[in-house]
Amino acid sequence: MRTLLAGAAALLGALAAFSGPLQAGENNAGRGLNASPMVSCDRACLVAIVDDYMKAFVAKDPRRLPLAAHVMFTENNVEMKLGDGAWAVITGKGTSAQDLTIADPSTGQAAYMGVIEINGIPCWYSLRIRVVDKKITEIEHIWRPRPAVINPATPGGNSPADLQHFPEMYQSVPVAERTPRARMIDLADGYFSTLQLNDGKIFTHFTPDSRRNDNGTVTCGVTDSPVATYRQGCEEQFKTGRYLFDNALRERDFPLVDEEKGIVFARVFLDHDSRVINYKLADGTPASASFKTPHTFHVMEFFKVKNGALHRVHVTHIDVPYRATSPWTPENKKD
Repeated sequence: MRTLLAGAAALLGALAAFSGPLQAGENNAGRGLNASPMVSCDRACLVAIVDDYMKAFVAKDPRRLPLAAHVMFTENNVEMKLGDGAWAVITGKGTSAQDLTIADPSTGQAAYMGVIEINGIPCWYSLRIRVVDKKITEIEHIWRPRPAVINPATPGGNSPADLQHFPEMYQSVPVAERTPRARMIDLADGYFSTLQLNDGKIFTHFTPDSRRNDNGTVTCGVTDSPVATYRQGCEEQFKTGRYLFDNALRERDFPLVDEEKGIVFARVFLDHDSRVINYKLADGTPASASFKTPHTFHVMEFFKVKNGALHRVHVTHIDVPYRATSPWTPENKKD
């Protein structure tokens, strides 16, 4: 009996100590006090973690990172152990001028677009990370080398080493000119709806001088391009119905929004089932599909919004098996 009473007293003492005031540096996580489960990681914190990530990546040493007890990591849409894949064979990265980082403190996420080298081969590269309690819990990245055969009329026909981001991607948007977060996501989603079964109808808004960089090649709004299609503005290009053969833009996800820079990060799969080969543009002009066999792109995309319209678009895409799905889609994600 004395043992039971002593144990109860000890338990009450522990509970009393636990329910006392928080000390400096503690948080309310898990205590039912409706506090954020994350120790604040603001914009500067997230950007610093991305910078640390890239340094650790180039050094092939994930032990340098502030990792949570469990980290989900995918490379080119495949879940694997951190340190495998490109982590084992990376030989460098692009210049600091090719680094583009966006951050969303409200979701604890950040994304990066730039260039890496794998065994000396330059590759287009995009990254998303999630940070909880100042530790990395999620990492996904994709990379794509330059095609072996270079076709200047094909997106991605140049070298990743030549990648240049639009200057506007680095610029902050004045607070009074910012577009509400939900509307920014709607604009990006409308872009995908416009591209899906593209018949000339527009389901989003573009600025008159909008441009798109697709794996290093600017594919719309280039007035002096030798490719006629690329000379068209982005909205004008979509109005032609040129991409009718893009039959599905699926598993659309918008994990983070950098409201300060006005940029939405999106992940999507772009399917071509190759049932449409020869077709007509919106004006009746005969056209031929770019894909003759079933094919899927896995895409990471940065959308810059200006004055409530899409202004700049940066794309990194890779080839994946037709109808591939993402480990990050909720129904596919492991606990």
